[in-house]
Amino acid sequence: MEAVRGLGEIYFGRGRVTEAEGYFRQAIAVGQEGIDEADLTDRRALVRLYHCLGKVLWWQNRPDEMMSLGEAGSTLLGKDTEFVEAALMNAQLGAAYWSKGENQKYRMFASRNAQFIDRLPYAEELRRTYEHIFHAHVHAKNVEEALT
Repeated sequence: MEAVRGLGEIYFGRGRVTEAEGYFRQAIAVGQEGIDEADLTDRRALVRLYHCLGKVLWWQNRPDEMMSLGEAGSTLLGKDTEFVEAALMNAQLGAAYWSKGENQKYRMFASRNAQFIDRLPYAEELRRTYEHIFHAHVHAKNVEEALT
């Protein structure tokens, strides 16, 4: 699963999103076959793959598919809502709504992340999530909040 994911990341990094999509879908299929849904580690690994595929779908302007993956990932995490993976799914859902012009829902998902992201260790993959929170505050004219 990780090897196929790595190939997807390489192709994505080179801007070859169609090929990257195929590898991410293949990695998801492998992950779904071997998942123990009682194991949080397995569920989180699969959700990270959903995030990878979501990035590809963003660049292909496919927000409805991003939403489906974000919802599936959030469902898979269940009550485990304060992990990096939950933040990634909130950001993915927010970005999908933003691209559809539904800015209130975008801000809602950014707000969810703002409630717990400061308790997570910094991770580069959360960069877009921090940006979403910032932009949501700016759009709501909460300049002081945006700067903190």
